[in-house]
Formats: sequence, structure tokens, C-alpha cells
Amino acid sequence: MSSIYDVVVHVSHSDAHLASVHGLFFKKQTIINNGFDFENYHDIDSKDIDIIFIGRLHEQKNPLFALKVAQEILNRRILFVGSGPLQEQFEAKLSESCKYSNIEWIPAVAADRALELLARSKILLFPSRWEGFPITPIEAMALGTVVVASDIAGTNEILNEGCGMLIEGFNSGDYAKVIETILDNDANRAVLAGVARKKARARYSRKKLSARYFEIYLSLRSPGAQP
Repeated sequence: MSSIYDVVVHVSHSDAHLASVHGLFFKKQTIINNGFDFENYHDIDSKDIDIIFIGRLHEQKNPLFALKVAQEILNRRILFVGSGPLQEQFEAKLSESCKYSNIEWIPAVAADRALELLARSKILLFPSRWEGFPITPIEAMALGTVVVASDIAGTNEILNEGCGMLIEGFNSGDYAKVIETILDNDANRAVLAGVARKKARARYSRKKLSARYFEIYLSLRSPGAQP
């Protein structure tokens, strides 16, 4: 297969490893992460949403587990944004939770609206079961929103160096405890958000990552050049 492609680009180290595990070896390969166009978006100082889950209502994104986490957190404004194949089950579970008036849900929205809601949130709950190299945590980091996520391949390449919280396994109580701890300490949350914002904007700028693709295209015009 390596003879078919001049260069193979993986979006994460975990994807590159997965390719090798399945016997996919390439003569030339490199890693270029997904990125975000930061220039047109700004974080918001006054955040009126405590916790947001934003994504497809699909097994991958684990929305039913996220709802279980939300049900363990009282007196906090929690917003779910998204639609998908698990929507019927999600709505049924949500209707059973009518006593939780702090939990809101709206279907999928336009990208600009989603980013606005993300920027208004203090914490992004991101308990995915699997990912490649997800964009949503990067967007949250760039917008000053602290990410609490499952410790899975791809996501754990982003949330390191003190810029977010990774949780092993899927125990809703563990997630709720971490979230409450962050929300109870505004100063610590501001530190986490600041570190995350700096990392996201320095490392995941779409403009910088696009330049790396351009370098690869140029290298293919020069025999013997390495990407």
C-alpha cells in the first residue's frame, strides 16, 4: 500500500499507531493535527453556562453517560447541544429527569451559534468513547472553557500539560466530583483556562497547520525531499 501514496498524513499519534497495528506501513508519513481558525473568535469573560455538552447524540460522543453525570450535579446550569441517532433515548432520559430543572437541551445549531455557546460556558464535558483528533476540545481551550474529558487516544494528546482534566473510565461520580471541584474554585479554573487558551492558540492554529500541508506539497515537487 505504501507505493500508492507519496505521503500519508495522520491527524494524531494514536491514529499513526493504529495504522501500524493494522499492518498499514507507509514509506513517508507525518502527523499534522486538526486545527481551528482563532482569528474570528474571542472568549467571553462573563460565562453564564456552567457546563456544556456539545456534539452528536451518538454512541461515540457518549451523550447518555454525559446526562447521567449532569444528573449528579445540582444547582448548576447545564446545557446539552446536539442531535443524532440517540436523540429519542436522550429525550426519554431527559424527560425522566424533570426534577432537574437546571438541565437544558437544544438540537443541533449552526457553527457560529455553537461556538458562542461554548465561549459562554465554564466547562466542556467531553466523555467520548473514541476519537481521532477532536476539534471541539481545541475550540473550547481557545475560548477559555475548561475541558473535562475521557482519557482516550486522541483526546489525551490535546489535554496534557495542565490545560484540562482527563478522567479514566466512565464513572459518573468521578466526573461530577472533578467538575464540582473546578466550579468551586474560580481562581484555579482561570489558571486552567489560561494555560489551555495559550496552548490552543500556539499549537493548533489552522493557518500554521495549513502551512505544513503546503510544505508537503512543495516537497513532492523536489525529488528526494522529506516532508
